[in-house]
Amino acid sequence: MINNQLQALPDSIGNLSLLTFLSLGGNQLSTLPSSIGALTALTYLSVCHNRLRHLPDSIGNLQSLSQLYLSNNDLVALPDTIGKLRSLLHLDVSHNRLVTLPESVGLLDNLTSLKAHHNSLCSLPEPIGRLTTLSHLSLNDNQLQDLPESIGRLTSLSVLQISNNPLAYTPRFASLPFIVMLEHSWIFRIRRWLEGKPLVSHSAEDEVVDMTASYCRQ
Repeated sequence: MINNQLQALPDSIGNLSLLTFLSLGGNQLSTLPSSIGALTALTYLSVCHNRLRHLPDSIGNLQSLSQLYLSNNDLVALPDTIGKLRSLLHLDVSHNRLVTLPESVGLLDNLTSLKAHHNSLCSLPEPIGRLTTLSHLSLNDNQLQDLPESIGRLTSLSVLQISNNPLAYTPRFASLPFIVMLEHSWIFRIRRWLEGKPLVSHSAEDEVVDMTASYCRQ
């Protein structure tokens, strides 16, 4: 059902109780019916490249969901019920208008990939530090001025992308021994960050690192 002109889904979609895969990318959807929460066998849901402004609370009923792709919409907030998606492995909310993430995101204890780049995030919730299985965290192009101390508890993190944020200070990461790619705007600032020092401005001669590759699985 991708790349059509769908503006709405019928409530009857909730009757597809055995459905496991639903891809709705590239349509004109501004809402999802609350009946979508009845799709309890669903493991994959993509609603990328639509016009979603909010998600129904019933999204939290999708207990089997392991992949949720919501990039390139107009979301300004995520429902608290998203924390009920305890089977979720991959969550992509990039290219939206999110200002914050709900604290319930810290309940997603099986999450391995969280992509929230290209939003308007001003802060991250402290419970994000509970995501001890998280290996990839993408926060490029937001409005983050600092990161919570709890991020130092993400002991499985190997990729951290935080380019193009107005970061002034970040916590130490001595407890993150498995990071293999740390992406920031300037190498100089990365070095000071790892030393636990305040991030100060530096000349534009420093090499810019930009390896961001956003995508949407449809």
